[in-house]
Amino acid sequence: MKRWVSSLRLHILLPILVMTLVLVVGMTVMVSRTWIGMNLRQESEKNAAFFDAIAQVISRTVIQSVADSRSIMADDRVAEYARLQYGSNAALIHARVDCRDYLRTEINRHSAIYGLLFMRPDGSLFGALPYGNVFRDDRSDVSLPDADIDRILSVPSGQTVWIGPLSESEIYGFESEKLPKSVMAVAWRSVSVKAGECYELMLMDESVFKEMLTLLPDAGSTVHVFSESGEEFFRMGSDSGLGTEVLLAEGSSGRIVRNDQGQAYGIFSMPMNDSGWTLVREVSMEDSMKTIRKLQRMVWMLAFATLFVMLGIYCLWLRSFMRSFNDLKNDIIRLGHGNLEPVSDETTSIEEFDSIRRELNNTGRLLGQHMETIRRMEREKLEQEMNDLHSVLAPHMIYNSISAIRWMAIFMGAEPVSDMLIELGEVIRPVLREWRVQWTIREELEHIGHYTKLMDLRYANNFKLECLVAEGLEEELIPQFTLQPLIENAGQHGGNPEGPLVTTVQATDDGDWIRLTVADNGDTIQSERIEEIRESLRTGVRNHGIGLINVYSRLVLCKGKDSTLDIEALPEGGTMVTLRWRKDAQQEYKS
Repeated sequence: MKRWVSSLRLHILLPILVMTLVLVVGMTVMVSRTWIGMNLRQESEKNAAFFDAIAQVISRTVIQSVADSRSIMADDRVAEYARLQYGSNAALIHARVDCRDYLRTEINRHSAIYGLLFMRPDGSLFGALPYGNVFRDDRSDVSLPDADIDRILSVPSGQTVWIGPLSESEIYGFESEKLPKSVMAVAWRSVSVKAGECYELMLMDESVFKEMLTLLPDAGSTVHVFSESGEEFFRMGSDSGLGTEVLLAEGSSGRIVRNDQGQAYGIFSMPMNDSGWTLVREVSMEDSMKTIRKLQRMVWMLAFATLFVMLGIYCLWLRSFMRSFNDLKNDIIRLGHGNLEPVSDETTSIEEFDSIRRELNNTGRLLGQHMETIRRMEREKLEQEMNDLHSVLAPHMIYNSISAIRWMAIFMGAEPVSDMLIELGEVIRPVLREWRVQWTIREELEHIGHYTKLMDLRYANNFKLECLVAEGLEEELIPQFTLQPLIENAGQHGGNPEGPLVTTVQATDDGDWIRLTVADNGDTIQSERIEEIRESLRTGVRNHGIGLINVYSRLVLCKGKDSTLDIEALPEGGTMVTLRWRKDAQQEYKS
């Protein structure tokens, strides 16, 4: 299981699955939102037309009812009772009966008017209602709250103000099942010659709103009417369980909300400027949600069907891909095991795999070349080790032979030959007993001293050596036998100058560098020869100046790659070889 989870197949397949899942979820959400948005737009359009019609009907009804109420107020029976100027109780009772009968007749004649009440400036109240008369000529007998009374008395002239909702106990002073639970009253201030100053309240009950709201095109929704203070005074339809805050918080464009049972409703609202009321309509979205769920299931089914088809096609392609991948993996493993044979040049449908295969062939070819080079270097190293063994054995034999010849020369009286053999023995002694990669300039000069005596005997006392070493440089390390090839070159190529052939060795301190020169007073070297030697030093090709190349190679190994060797012709005649290396060079070749 773990191996399958970490396999390349799953890693390639997993993004496809994730992308498909994201696509399905995105499509489902998009379809759901589109469908909900479409339903909400339809309901919004329907609701806007409904609200507009309701607002117009309510406005016309209120305006007409207010106008009728004003004419009722102008009647003498009402105006006289408003002034309440009677000389006897009999006259008062007679006037009250006339006013009551007139007001009841008018209320029954106007279906939109539930009742009429008139309030004097002192807060006393009189009027007629369907289920009782209101003749409370003392404010203390009025059952309306003081806040509502003060609000009525503060109505400006020429304006109408909605008061309510008023409960049955506030209006009648008692409760009954026949009475409406809440009544709205529109109040205005009236001043006339007959009645004086008076405040008229036209009452409208639920039956008026129910009749007006029958314009609603469907019976499945619930309509609420809220007063300006946010109190609900009318509702038509079933209770959804949504609170007043939720209903009033929704915008007129609608939004989906859910009640405690999880049922979805679309909420639409519209304020009415004339009255300050707010109409709110709830529309059940359960049918729409069922349709949305069906659409979601269809989307999921379609998406999974598409996924299975895509997976089938993808698996066919993946099989071809994995076949090419496994072939390439096997080629890499074979290369890692040392099989450098070229891999197959058969092309595939994947350009990247073909490119990797070509690079593998190039890598195998280069590795083969490097391995052949390594094998050749190993052979050369073995041969060099054999040569080193021979070079150790040969000097021993030579040294013993020289000693035997020297004693024979002494017995035969050939003193010069004996002296030459002594110097020769001293020259080869370091090779036999004191072989080191580096030694000091002082030791190098001592060795060169023996070699120079040998050269002097060879050239009939016509070879001289001068050594000039700056103070403090005697113990500076240099590669062993650095000067011997240079002095030998001076003897072989210096020619026959007038007088002895003088070779000068000079070591100087040039700041961060040490400079070692070997100069002779022999024949001047040709410029073409100098260029040939410099080219050999640059390329390492041993065609010219083999001794100089060996000296330069050992100097680089011991003193670093920035060490230099140069050869030049002296203006006064002769040749000079210059060696330079950094003073702080600590590099030392280990044999």
